[in-house]
Amino acid sequence: MNRYDLSRTIPAGIKRLVRQRDGFGCLICGSAFYQYDHIENEYKDAKEHDPEKIVLLCGGCHDQKTRGFLSTATIMEKISAPACLSKGFSWGIFDLGSSAPEIVFGTLTAKNVESLISIDGVSIFSVGPPSVPGGPFNINAIFRNPEDDDNLRIVNNEFQVLGANWDAEISGARIKLRSGHGVFSLVLRIEPPHRLVVERLDMKYDDISITCRENEKFLIEGRGSKYHGGTFEFDGYEVAIDIKGSGVTFGVGHGRSIVRDATFEIGGDFQIGGPGKTGTTFLKQSRNEKCACGSGKRYKHCHGKLA
Repeated sequence: MNRYDLSRTIPAGIKRLVRQRDGFGCLICGSAFYQYDHIENEYKDAKEHDPEKIVLLCGGCHDQKTRGFLSTATIMEKISAPACLSKGFSWGIFDLGSSAPEIVFGTLTAKNVESLISIDGVSIFSVGPPSVPGGPFNINAIFRNPEDDDNLRIVNNEFQVLGANWDAEISGARIKLRSGHGVFSLVLRIEPPHRLVVERLDMKYDDISITCRENEKFLIEGRGSKYHGGTFEFDGYEVAIDIKGSGVTFGVGHGRSIVRDATFEIGGDFQIGGPGKTGTTFLKQSRNEKCACGSGKRYKHCHGKLA
């Protein structure tokens, strides 16, 4: 409490109003790593948490203000034209090392995979080699909300939280995007320097819906087919999941994969392993059980041959 018995904790609703107004990042530079700062009156002299007198400032810009290098007048002027809304996004950099990162998508794990998911030739999540020797691997991705609108992009490890989101915040090592009260469209967790986890995702890309929860089977649905993933482990492929037209291929190029307890409702072409495949293993499948791919054939007459 300050001298007016005002709690230091800003109510969640007021924080959200400030985030929405400032574009989910620092008012001055657009950094997605921000603090809530009282202006005109410092917290110790504030009688209320007035959203009109609270702004988002990154640590660097807040330090400039504290040292007298950035004036309150300049900050007040920027309220009408926040840097994030001028750019269209707030931004930050992922800490990734010089070895291939592991990407976790629900119960799908990919490492040394160039593209996690490709739809009609467009990679919506790719991992590229370092641009310079000893540099970090490069992640590029497109995330959309359930209405098929972009809400977060990753461009060579720089994440961009679009200002058109209903709400977005960074909490600890998580980026959380909401499309309504308590409705999360995306939760990303970074475990630097070698792991990125998609904890939660509800998105639509054209006519393909993608849903996942950490440690739960992911769901890809559309074009008359449904792929309710079990546990997928991909290592070394060009593409882990390749959707083209009404068909899907799990594992394109050279690599190895393990699939456990997957469910497929297929309306189009289906394939485990594309050209150059070096191995896919279905676990918990006896020779006389129906194959997990949904073909209706016994395992020994279907993907048992590949294993």
